[in-house]
Amino acid sequence: MSFEQDYNRLQEIVKQLEEGDLPLKKSLELFQEGISLYRRCQEELSRAEGKISELIKSVDQEWEAIPFKREFGGSEPE
Repeated sequence: MSFEQDYNRLQEIVKQLEEGDLPLKKSLELFQEGISLYRRCQEELSRAEGKISELIKSVDQEWEAIPFKREFGGSEPE
Protein backbone atom coordinates (compact mmCIF):
# COMPACT_ATOMS: atom_id res chain seq x y z
CA MET A 1 0.00 0.00 0.00
CA SER A 2 1.09 3.57 -0.56
CA PHE A 3 1.61 6.11 2.21
CA GLU A 4 -1.69 7.76 1.30
CA GLN A 5 -3.57 4.46 1.47
CA ASP A 6 -1.97 3.59 4.81
CA TYR A 7 -2.77 7.03 6.20
CA ASN A 8 -6.39 6.91 5.02
CA ARG A 9 -6.86 3.44 6.50
CA LEU A 10 -5.34 4.65 9.76
CA GLN A 11 -7.84 7.51 9.85
CA GLU A 12 -10.70 5.04 9.31
CA ILE A 13 -9.46 2.89 12.18
CA VAL A 14 -9.17 5.86 14.52
CA LYS A 15 -12.72 6.93 13.66
CA GLN A 16 -14.07 3.42 14.33
CA LEU A 17 -12.24 3.17 17.65
CA GLU A 18 -13.37 6.62 18.73
CA GLU A 19 -17.01 5.68 18.14
CA GLY A 20 -16.53 3.00 20.78
CA ASP A 21 -19.34 0.67 19.75
CA LEU A 22 -17.18 -2.30 18.74
CA PRO A 23 -16.69 -5.55 20.61
CA LEU A 24 -13.43 -5.80 22.53
CA LYS A 25 -11.93 -8.39 20.17
CA LYS A 26 -12.61 -6.23 17.10
CA SER A 27 -11.25 -3.15 18.90
CA LEU A 28 -8.02 -4.97 19.70
CA GLU A 29 -7.66 -6.17 16.11
CA LEU A 30 -8.17 -2.64 14.79
CA PHE A 31 -5.78 -1.22 17.37
CA GLN A 32 -3.10 -3.71 16.32
CA GLU A 33 -3.63 -2.87 12.63
CA GLY A 34 -3.52 0.83 13.48
CA ILE A 35 -0.20 0.51 15.30
CA SER A 36 1.28 -1.30 12.30
CA LEU A 37 0.01 1.39 9.91
CA TYR A 38 1.27 4.16 12.21
CA ARG A 39 4.76 2.66 12.22
CA ARG A 40 4.80 2.28 8.43
CA CYS A 41 3.68 5.89 8.00
CA GLN A 42 6.34 7.09 10.44
CA GLU A 43 9.03 5.16 8.58
CA GLU A 44 7.92 6.61 5.25
CA LEU A 45 7.92 10.14 6.69
CA SER A 46 11.40 9.59 8.11
CA ARG A 47 12.67 8.43 4.71
CA ALA A 48 11.09 11.46 3.04
CA GLU A 49 12.64 13.77 5.65
CA GLY A 50 16.05 12.22 4.97
CA LYS A 51 15.66 12.71 1.23
CA ILE A 52 14.64 16.33 1.72
CA SER A 53 17.64 16.92 3.98
CA GLU A 54 19.95 15.43 1.37
CA LEU A 55 18.43 17.57 -1.38
CA ILE A 56 18.80 20.71 0.70
CA LYS A 57 22.43 19.86 1.48
CA SER A 58 23.19 19.13 -2.16
CA VAL A 59 21.79 22.47 -3.32
CA ASP A 60 24.10 24.53 -1.15
CA GLN A 61 26.53 23.16 1.41
CA GLU A 62 25.97 26.24 3.55
CA TRP A 63 22.26 25.52 4.00
CA GLU A 64 21.15 23.76 7.11
CA ALA A 65 18.40 21.14 7.12
CA ILE A 66 15.58 22.19 9.42
CA PRO A 67 13.48 19.35 10.91
CA PHE A 68 9.76 19.61 10.30
CA LYS A 69 6.98 19.06 12.82
CA ARG A 70 5.44 15.60 12.70
CA GLU A 71 1.65 15.28 12.36
CA PHE A 72 1.29 11.86 13.95
CA GLY A 73 1.87 12.88 17.53
CA GLY A 74 5.54 11.93 17.50
CA SER A 75 7.93 13.90 19.61
CA GLU A 76 9.59 16.98 18.22
CA PRO A 77 13.23 16.50 17.18
CA GLU A 78 15.62 18.20 19.55
